[in-house]
Amino acid sequence: MKIKKLNQVGDTIIEVMIALVIMGSVLAGAYYLSNYSLNTILESHLRGDALFIAQSQLEQVKAEVSVNSSYIPNQQKTQLTSTISAQNATFCMNNFNLYWQINQKSICYFNASGLLTKSSSYPNFLVSISSLDPSWNQINVKVSWKQGGSNGQPILNQVDLYYGFNNQL
Repeated sequence: MKIKKLNQVGDTIIEVMIALVIMGSVLAGAYYLSNYSLNTILESHLRGDALFIAQSQLEQVKAEVSVNSSYIPNQQKTQLTSTISAQNATFCMNNFNLYWQINQKSICYFNASGLLTKSSSYPNFLVSISSLDPSWNQINVKVSWKQGGSNGQPILNQVDLYYGFNNQL
């Protein structure tokens, strides 16, 4: 049988528990910071993709207007603007083709590459172009997408670009 000496050196259970609590706190903090950083990077990436799609849509509208000034907004109320105004519709563009979005939101979904898709699944972006005034001299390009949130409720994010046309097209 071994006899324990009173001056024996070693860690007590209290010291070990305190060390475990400190290490657990440090690891939990590191996990929280890395998770927060990852979510911030993902949000920034999606916002960048949405901005790219919005700029692409705006450039396609501007290019179409420069080629065919009756295509959009001027004060003469052209056929297109009359049709859009009469139906109070928004629209989107793809490869200089107009896609009407009257009551079907699924028509104007784009993936992260800016290509038209029929799926509204994550992380696709919903695009809508609409007028800010009755004469269609100012338009709004809106790109929205859903991103994970708390309690299973996604957060709806949105990027808006505004553009004003010269009346003398």
